[in-house]
Amino acid sequence: MRVRAVKKFFNTAGPGISEDHYMVDPLRRVNYDKIASPIDQKRYFSSIKARR
Repeated sequence: MRVRAVKKFFNTAGPGISEDHYMVDPLRRVNYDKIASPIDQKRYFSSIKARR
């Protein structure tokens, strides 16, 4: 029996599996020098919002 390969896609509905889904490294674009001071001062917020 031959297994058919599935193309990778961006998953928006659950946990990401690197073999099946495209993955983006969220820390690649972070400038730690710019954000270290606010984090140390506990002056940060989350930009993630709940779905309705």
